[in-house]
This record gives sequence, C-alpha cells and structure tokens, in this order.
Amino acid sequence: MVSLSGSHEGLSLSQLPAALYAVAFLFPLLLVPLQEFMKIRDKKHYLRYQRKIKLLFNTKLGMHSPV
Repeated sequence: MVSLSGSHEGLSLSQLPAALYAVAFLFPLLLVPLQEFMKIRDKKHYLRYQRKIKLLFNTKLGMHSPV
C-alpha cells in the first residue's frame, strides 16, 4: 500500500478520485504545446532583438570603427 500522507491510516492510490487521474494525464498533454508555442515566440523575439542590436552597432559604432 502506498501512503500519501504521514499519518498511520494513509491514502492508497486506489482511493484517489478518477478526476485526479484524468487531470494528471491531461496536464502534460496541454502543457507541451503551450511550451512549444512559447519557445517559438521567444525565438522570434530574440532574433528580432539581435537584428536590432546589429543594426544599431553598424550605424553608430560601425561608422567610427576602423574595421
């Protein structure tokens, strides 16, 4: 028997409600697409930021550098 609490009686896994199993199963299925969407969004923002920084460097510092 698996005990989920520190008490002597405990709560076995068979006593947990079925809704808890459904939530535990569906949560990763909902979380993975959300994480992938956020990863794509963050990558676009990072690339846009890098282009902006490069443009600022080429127009301000790049004009005065001997390279």
